[in-house]
Amino acid sequence: MTGLYIVVAVTMAGVSSVFALLAELEERYGLPTASLGWIAGSAFAAALVTQLSLARYADRGYSTLLLRGGVAVSAVGLLWFALATDLWQFVAARSLLGAGVGMILPPARRAILLTSEGNQGERLGVLYAAYLSGFVFGPPISGLLTTLGDVRLPFLL
Repeated sequence: MTGLYIVVAVTMAGVSSVFALLAELEERYGLPTASLGWIAGSAFAAALVTQLSLARYADRGYSTLLLRGGVAVSAVGLLWFALATDLWQFVAARSLLGAGVGMILPPARRAILLTSEGNQGERLGVLYAAYLSGFVFGPPISGLLTTLGDVRLPFLL
């Protein structure tokens, strides 16, 4: 389960890292201030839609496919975000990242419930601790990486 916790933490760090960089993206790419909400919120909207539409497949034998697909989709979303230069690309890349998160969480919860023997609550708690840790530590880490390199660097690592 440790690998699953790491995947969730790293993915959520990627999702939240953009929040520390919105002003830098606005300045560097000449984005309108009003568009920053689209960039920030698109991942969450995509994660919601993906979870609502694909979660049932985690119960129908597709957990491994969803987990692997979610990791791959998240990675593509992060790489695309690093290469993006226009608003539509930033929003689409963040949506792809959010869809990846939406593909990871339902089968992750299912795996924990099926493999835990009497300590499901504890292991689900650890999963969500990893989720929140990634979300909390993503912005400061991305800010540091941006200072050391470039605004694209956090999304390439």
